Amino acid sequence: MSRDPTVCWLDDALLPWADARLPVEDRGLQFGESVYEVLPVTAGRARLLEAHTARLASGAAALGIEGPDAGRVADVVRRLIAAERVAEGLAYLQLTGGTAPRAHVPDEPPRPTLIAYLRAHRFPRAADVTHGVRAVTVPDERWARCDLKTTMLLPTVFAKRIAHQRGADEAILIADDGTVREGASTSVIAVLDGALVVPEPSTRRLPGTMSALVETVAIEAGLVLSHRALAIVDLPGADEVLVTATSKLVLPVVAVDDVEIGGGTVGPVAIDLAARVRRRLELE
Repeated sequence: MSRDPTVCWLDDALLPWADARLPVEDRGLQFGESVYEVLPVTAGRARLLEAHTARLASGAAALGIEGPDAGRVADVVRRLIAAERVAEGLAYLQLTGGTAPRAHVPDEPPRPTLIAYLRAHRFPRAADVTHGVRAVTVPDERWARCDLKTTMLLPTVFAKRIAHQRGADEAILIADDGTVREGASTSVIAVLDGALVVPEPSTRRLPGTMSALVETVAIEAGLVLSHRALAIVDLPGADEVLVTATSKLVLPVVAVDDVEIGGGTVGPVAIDLAARVRRRLELE
C-alpha cells in the first residue's frame, strides 16, 4: 500500500494532509456539483497538462463553475511535486461549486473550491502489458452527460463491483442498443481487420486524454484509424481490444464475458502502442 500524501492544496494554500477539511455545505458534497481530473506525473513532471486543464475548464463551464486557468493548475501541480518529491504518480484535482447555504440555486454564486493532491503510483511497464486484463459487459445506467468528468461516480462503482464479483478487472458499459460506450474507468478501443476503431465522440462517453494520446501514437505508427460506433457484437471477433486510462496507460483485454479475444493472447498492436506511450512519458 502506498503512503498517504503529506500535503493537500485547498483554499489557495498547501495544508498538511491531516488538516485538509471541506465545509459540510460544500456544493460538491451536497449536490455533486464538481468536476475532477487525474494527471500523470512521470520523471518528476506533470504530463498532458494542457489536455487535462482544457477538459477541467470545459466541464466546469458546463456546470456553471468558474474554472482555474492553465497557469494556476500548472503551478499547483508543480508545488505538489516539489512537496511530495514524487517522481512517478497521479495528481488528483477536484473543482467544486464552493460553499453556500444549501439551496439548489444559491442567491449568489459562491467562490469555487480547488482541491489537489499527489499520490505515488507505478504505471504499467512492458511486463504488465503481456498479462492483459479481463473485462465483463454491464448495462450503462449513468446519466446523459457522461462527456463531463464529474464526481458522480456511483454507477461506475456499481459496475466495478460487478466486474470484481465476476473475476474481471474492468466493466465495459453497453448502451440499450448494444453500442459500446466506454469502460467504467477507461476508454475502449478495438482493432478490427487491422484498423484501430475508436467509438465516435458523444455526450454519453468521456473524451479520454490517454485515448487521444494513443490515437496520436497510432497515427505515427502508420495504423489506420476510424471513429465510428463500436458494438458489443464486434468484441468477440476483434483482432484486439484495448483499454486506456491515465493510471493504466494502454492495456490489452484478453477476454470479455469469459470469451477470449485473439485467442486469449496479447496482440502486437497493444504491445507497440503501450511501448510508444511509455516512451512519450519517459517511462522507458
